[in-house]
Amino acid sequence: MPILIRIILQRLLILIYSFLAFLGIAPEASIPTEEEAIIAIEERQQAITDFFNEKEIKKTIDKTVEIGKDIAKEIELDTNTIEKPTTNYSPDDIFDDSEEVVNQNDQAEETPIKQSSSSIEDVIVNIVCSQDNLSFINVSTGSGVIIDPKGIILTNAHVGQFVLIEDQQKNSSMRCAAYKENIPTFGYELDVLYISPDWIEENYNLINSKNPKGTGEFDYALLYITGSTNPAIRKPRNIPYADIYLNEFIYKEDQEVVVAGYPGIPQNIIDVARAGTLKIDNVLIKDVFTFNTRTIDIISTTKTEVGARGASGGGVFVNGNLIGVISTTNGEQNNANINAITTTYINRNIKENTGETIKELLAKDHIETILKFSEEYGINLSNLLFNQM
Repeated sequence: MPILIRIILQRLLILIYSFLAFLGIAPEASIPTEEEAIIAIEERQQAITDFFNEKEIKKTIDKTVEIGKDIAKEIELDTNTIEKPTTNYSPDDIFDDSEEVVNQNDQAEETPIKQSSSSIEDVIVNIVCSQDNLSFINVSTGSGVIIDPKGIILTNAHVGQFVLIEDQQKNSSMRCAAYKENIPTFGYELDVLYISPDWIEENYNLINSKNPKGTGEFDYALLYITGSTNPAIRKPRNIPYADIYLNEFIYKEDQEVVVAGYPGIPQNIIDVARAGTLKIDNVLIKDVFTFNTRTIDIISTTKTEVGARGASGGGVFVNGNLIGVISTTNGEQNNANINAITTTYINRNIKENTGETIKELLAKDHIETILKFSEEYGINLSNLLFNQM
């Protein structure tokens, strides 16, 4: 029916146009055909539909905005009352408070230990020191763990004390170097980056003891690889190293760990080659101890063949990450429980003495740190040791 009306109207318009043309007053216009008229009408209808759809969408948006405003008024939200944190914390700060560390272990456990990119064989070194006393040669060996690609070794103070004597006492005839079992062609020359002054001051009189005893407290040192013992080979630019893990949740009973070092007691220079054999074993953490706080400072492992003299300064690892440094043993030689000072303890003690964490210390210029330590402590500490020899 609507189409019929449109056709009738179209015919009327044609008659009107013809009459006006006859009078000579018709406007210039084109009369659409039936198909064009239908298309034009449909386009107008679509435009009208779109217009009303846009109106409905706008109404919906406006309504949503009004609802949001009403909700905001009901809860009386005032963004000006939200406080921003005023202190920035680093991961190392979490365990500086010895009164809270034990309670934070459960929360820290949510952070897994990633697998290290370096193998244990690549990061453990055998530290050999010898001194020519004319009639015989004294030999001392220990272990260490490389913890920085520039060549920083973490070991015990009772191992590093001989390197300190070599550095500071030029007339001592002491010679020290670090070796890897998998690189027999050369060793590394060493210098002292940092050694615990507290340990030297409390234990310097034990330097000649054949079987020194101790708790492990303060027993740590940082040595720096300065060059190669082979003049034809340069010090590598980047040395494989183990990441230091500084989270106390890992120190729990029955935790599986890997211990590694160079156990052996060389009686003379010939025995050094026999003693310099790397040993690695899987053990469990048997117990944890503290020196005088609520923090975990010492871990004890189940018995292992690594537990022998010479392994001191070796490492305790989880997924290749260093979590402890072997300090003392309990039991028979080559079948003993290992006692290791934790990396978190070493980190805390270094910060107490220097104001810097171990990672902050490693990030500094190593030569500058060596010179600073030498000026402040080096000669005095080495005199205490050398005068006892």
